[in-house]
Amino acid sequence: MALSANKKISTVPDITFRDIPVASGAIHIYKSALINRNISGFGVLGDDTVNKVFTGVAYEELNQAVGGSDGDNKVKVISAHSGTTVKLTLAGVTKSNIGQDCFVLSDDAVALAGVPTVEIRVGTIIDTVLTNEALVILD
Repeated sequence: MALSANKKISTVPDITFRDIPVASGAIHIYKSALINRNISGFGVLGDDTVNKVFTGVAYEELNQAVGGSDGDNKVKVISAHSGTTVKLTLAGVTKSNIGQDCFVLSDDAVALAGVPTVEIRVGTIIDTVLTNEALVILD
């Protein structure tokens, strides 16, 4: 149905950064780690495992050494789908990979299609920086 009058626009103040509640257990998240959400919606270190979704790149360190319950601590992340460009480790990346998708491999690296088993998408490669480093837009 088409609009027939003005409608209030609801916005989120800043979608670039989000505080993600972290899963229970001893987890040490370093700044720039890839963060997934588990099936319960809590943040975990990025890995290539079924039933997880990429949620962002850690903007700060969180050392949850003692463990705790789900959601006791939060980590600030640069949000997935925020349009932010980040530099990530991607083994063997070349200029010919520009425009391709990349996927979570571990908490400190992404990979091209066909390398990870599950292929949890992170974003699009927009350039290469140095050997094994790519600029990736979180789209």
